[in-house]
Amino acid sequence: MSAPVTRRDQHVVRSSPRRMAALLGACLATAMATTALRAEQALHAEPMVRNERILIEYLEPRHPVFAYYTDPDDPAQAKDHETNVKTYKRYLAIMERLKSRLVLEEFSQFLAPLKLPITLRLRAMQCGEVNAFYDPADSSINLCYEFVADIEDRAPRDRSPEGITRNEVIVGQIVGTLLHEGGHAVSNLLRLPVLGREEDSADQIAAFIMLQFGPDIARTLIRGEAYGWNQRQRTASRFWGPHSTALQRQHTFLCLAYGSDPAGFEDFVTKLRWLPKQRAENCATEYKQIQHAFRETIVPHLDMALVKKVRARPWLRPDGAK
Repeated sequence: MSAPVTRRDQHVVRSSPRRMAALLGACLATAMATTALRAEQALHAEPMVRNERILIEYLEPRHPVFAYYTDPDDPAQAKDHETNVKTYKRYLAIMERLKSRLVLEEFSQFLAPLKLPITLRLRAMQCGEVNAFYDPADSSINLCYEFVADIEDRAPRDRSPEGITRNEVIVGQIVGTLLHEGGHAVSNLLRLPVLGREEDSADQIAAFIMLQFGPDIARTLIRGEAYGWNQRQRTASRFWGPHSTALQRQHTFLCLAYGSDPAGFEDFVTKLRWLPKQRAENCATEYKQIQHAFRETIVPHLDMALVKKVRARPWLRPDGAK
């Protein structure tokens, strides 16, 4: 029910014609400025695409008093407690940065067109390890604060010797990792058949989606993700594990990128030489193969009207690394 309308006493104000004209001019200028501002906001403010079956959670990291039961008043625990407090404060700052940048909300746009059968949770949290994972037990994609901290520690202060910027490294690896876990979620929730290793399939889904939002977005994401795998190839690989080696995963992302846009990613073959020419020669075929598989398995589960809305949104604003 609307509130009753109250009539206020009207007071007549007598003004000179000059004063009235000035007042009308000021009102007109204000109205025009307001209209222009609203028009500009309408032009640039693209609302996010909503999927009611995607829930977003930023979980506060646990304070050491509750997580580790350390006693700050106990001299024997004081040093450990101080270290744990520093870690807690860093994860808290990471959580606030992720929230202020709407990282999970932005990532949800990649998944919004999916016709999901049940609720999917996107969650940022403290995990106790450097990790990101999809948990089929509660259908959740989990980004660990430890993982984000590790990316930030590994990222160059400004840009790498190869010319890859800190922003590209952080954004590319976070989005690439979330898309990889999104590949697991898609396979699980849509009950898609997977031939070969699911980890390889998740990488292929992630790389393919990265390449669907224009050359600038594709280059930012692929460059950052490739940098991450190039770093990790120096660490020992678990050859018995379900994942391909870091170098193989780097080649998967770069090959699909080069196959989709040889001119845009030629420097990875000729300058950086991160993608061998022998592999590059067949990358167009590899990309078409993944494109065909995507159309046959995932596209039938997409709302194509929402896909158009998502692709029309502005992506990866310049402050993405903050």
